Amino acid sequence: MKVAVIYDSLTGNTKRASEMIAAAFRAEGHDASASSVGRLDLASIGAADLVILGSWVHGAFVLGQAPALELRQKFQGPMVPLGGKQAVVFCTYAIAAGKSLEKMTAFAESFGLAVDGGMLIKRSNLQEGADTLVDRVLANVKVDQVPQHA
Repeated sequence: MKVAVIYDSLTGNTKRASEMIAAAFRAEGHDASASSVGRLDLASIGAADLVILGSWVHGAFVLGQAPALELRQKFQGPMVPLGGKQAVVFCTYAIAAGKSLEKMTAFAESFGLAVDGGMLIKRSNLQEGADTLVDRVLANVKVDQVPQHA
């Protein structure tokens, strides 16, 4: 399976989580890459069987949490056809995430991505969160549904 992880990161936590997610997929034998919304790897996204979209959460401690507004500004209009691609979303957060995951799902769906779940990853548990996300994704993938690539 080919996986493209696209992320927006302010302090580096979402970048680290994205790189960990891509590395965990590669460790399981999949072709995975991670790229910032500022430097999209269009070839990887276009060839991806699964797109994983990640953002950091902004907001006042326990009120008004949402995926980063910067993600919306940087990811203006799909540069490659995203319609119908399978997707998973995640948000990294420090204290509280509120309804960030629901908002992130709606954002991804607005680009035509078929979102099949998501996950919140606390910044103090990036590796555990990344591994759990990959385990959950792979547990839902049936062998006969995975496209084969040369």
